[in-house]
Order: sequence, then structure tokens, then C-alpha cells
Amino acid sequence: MKTFCTLHIRSASQDRLPKELFRPSARMRLEFKDCHDQDLRASRARVSKAIGRALREIPRYDWRIASDAFVDGDDIEDHLLWIFHLFPPNARLCDLLAGDFDYWISTFWVGNGTGGGVLLSVKISELLARHKVQLAIGFYLDEIVRKAVEPE
Repeated sequence: MKTFCTLHIRSASQDRLPKELFRPSARMRLEFKDCHDQDLRASRARVSKAIGRALREIPRYDWRIASDAFVDGDDIEDHLLWIFHLFPPNARLCDLLAGDFDYWISTFWVGNGTGGGVLLSVKISELLARHKVQLAIGFYLDEIVRKAVEPE
């Protein structure tokens, strides 16, 4: 699979997500990380020392839900719709996560280096606007193409 989307949720103070955030029947793999974990803090300290400057502070609590294990195919719309269908009908993410939460969706998209890219349909654009969620799109060159164009 070359495409997937991830919903990122962060909070500096809330260690639990709102109970009403997801449909009861929603199937997903929710990853949770406490960014004050000693190993993570030690790793960030090493990076900070190596680059010679302080890293920006990140919110303590971090959740991620990715579509890659649940959606087959490379159509970004299918992956984004899967994320939006995790929420109760008629609910808006901006209302469910109002207050102490930051959230956005990232997209991993691989291309062959010949141009083109992700198409956001009007339907998806309207959903992003309705939920007031930002979309970050990461473009990556397919490994096969990279090997063909790089000198040995």
C-alpha cells in the first residue's frame, strides 16, 4: 500500500479522549503515547544536544489512528472517509475535541516522480471544512523510481 491517512490528536492536559468521540461500533487501532515518558524525553534530549539547540515543547499526550490496516487501495478519499466514519453521525470533530485538544490529519502518498498528486474532491474538502481539521500531505518518491534515478 502506498497511501494512508493518520488522525493525530494531542493534548497538554487531557490524558483521556472524550467518551463520545468515536462510534461504539468503530474499528480502529488507537495508539497512545505519553510524551513525558523517560525514554522519549531522553531521546529528545540527545537530539537537542546533537543539533545544538532546544527542541520545541510538544503536548504531553498523543493519540494516533491510521487507516493503513483498515483500508485497501491508494485512493486518498477512501482513507479520509474511513477516518470521518469513526465519529458519530452529525458530530463534528471540532466540537468533540473542543478545548484542550489539537488535531489534524496527515496523509502519506507515494508517487513515481512524473508529476501528479493527490486530488481532494469537493466532498472531502467539505468534510475537512465541516470538522475544521487541517490536512497535511506528505509526498514521497517511490523507492523503485528513486533507485532508477540515483547514481550508484
